[in-house]
Amino acid sequence: MSLLRLLKDRKKFGSINQLYAEVIDKFGFTEKSTKEYVSQIIDSFSEFSYLKKLRNINQRWFHLETLNDYVECLKDEIMKDKSLLKEIEKIIGTELKEGYAPMRYWLTGPGYYKGFLDSIKGKSFDYLDVVKQAGLRYPADVSDSKSLGTLEHWIAERWILQFLREIWGCNTYYETRSILNGIRYNGKHPDLAAVIGDGDESKSGYSKKLFKFREWLFSQKVLPFTSKMKENIHQINLDFFHSINIEGMADKAKRRYHGKHNLLIIVLTGTEQSGEIFRKQLLEHDDVKNLDHKENIFVLNKKEFAEFIGLKENIKTSKKESYYNKFMEGSELFGNAFYGEDAEEEKLIDVSDVSRIILQDKFLKTFGEADGSTAGWVEYLKFLKLTKVIKDNPYPYKQEEEDDATITTSDNFLGEK
Repeated sequence: MSLLRLLKDRKKFGSINQLYAEVIDKFGFTEKSTKEYVSQIIDSFSEFSYLKKLRNINQRWFHLETLNDYVECLKDEIMKDKSLLKEIEKIIGTELKEGYAPMRYWLTGPGYYKGFLDSIKGKSFDYLDVVKQAGLRYPADVSDSKSLGTLEHWIAERWILQFLREIWGCNTYYETRSILNGIRYNGKHPDLAAVIGDGDESKSGYSKKLFKFREWLFSQKVLPFTSKMKENIHQINLDFFHSINIEGMADKAKRRYHGKHNLLIIVLTGTEQSGEIFRKQLLEHDDVKNLDHKENIFVLNKKEFAEFIGLKENIKTSKKESYYNKFMEGSELFGNAFYGEDAEEEKLIDVSDVSRIILQDKFLKTFGEADGSTAGWVEYLKFLKLTKVIKDNPYPYKQEEEDDATITTSDNFLGEK
């Protein structure tokens, strides 16, 4: 029986020692050479799905004995695995920076290197020692409560809310839930809800700046607006997302922040790739393709979004700070904290905490409203006679409770709140 046929024999392969014995008998190799050779053969046929599964079996790593063996495997195999690196890019929204090793949990996905980690532990080594010995660095590993994504969220939310209110006179609210007269239409909440009105200049409650803003938005070529959208859209819901994972975007779309009167823009904070690439994939996703008004879901990267709302570098606050630079700062701080030392993470935490406090407290006093979230938003829509925005495309409350109970490691890392 040839070695390839042996590898394809699932019953025989169930006993790695039997496989080794047959290889030694037929090819005359030593036991150590056999283990190394079989490992190399498995690698060479790794495109076969049944062999990919072997990456999660400890038997796959029997030939690794010393710390240096694991170091060489990390450098020569794992760090050169293009499929793994592509998956990591989906998780963090950017390429793994040169000189850095993958985080532990990135290696535990189906078809990857959980067996490698288990083997290291079985030999009483530590993965961090392997990383260090390989001359690599390990990305910052933060706790869920200090998720880098959440910290970046607050910075983006604060500066966009402040820009829309101060420059465009657009009443923008923080984490609004669709509740009207005791009826909960949607238990989920977008990061920000910007009320752009219906364009009726005869109504009170609209500022001239808001009319200009609405005209500006619908004149932009960043998004392909139709005349029907211009007539029906009264609010823009914003959700900031660091990853480029389509499943994560689909989860946001399923929450129905969009509708006949609501535009949803998912703002990608961790990539410079055009959002249109991801929108096409998102709208074809099984959980999204049959949603009502899916045409009102858009995806933009930060620069595209800034262009869409007229956020330019030369527009300054009363303190001479650039809204654009402050908005972009969050992603830069995220990258520094992710790949940097504790001091870099502390800087992100400090800047983020200021934004969080301003969002949740000071903005209410600054803009003279009793509530900058759900209650204030509902009152404003009542005043404008646009409560249909609240009832738009409801999300079942019971399902919302069930979803909140399931939080993944990836969700926490990416700043889901």
